[in-house]
Amino acid sequence: MNALPPSNRLRAALDLLAQVAHDARFLQLKNLTLNNGGVWGVPERPADFSPALFEVQLFGVSAFADDPALLPDNWMRAARNTLVATDTESAA
Repeated sequence: MNALPPSNRLRAALDLLAQVAHDARFLQLKNLTLNNGGVWGVPERPADFSPALFEVQLFGVSAFADDPALLPDNWMRAARNTLVATDTESAA
């Protein structure tokens, strides 16, 4: 059996991000990630260190982007896909 992320936490995070204005999602995702033990791979001052890809991992769902502003949309898409897979596996 695969270890699947907790779907209730994923749903709550998705609901919260969906309710936040699009331009505020980056900060909200950052706060969710840092406050819930996730991985936030975006440096505070990108001028000092600029990775080729930025990463966020929250509740077992990872997303990457070459532009940090794209992380919220990419993470939300990955989380939705994970929930679909989780629901499909639960139904089987």
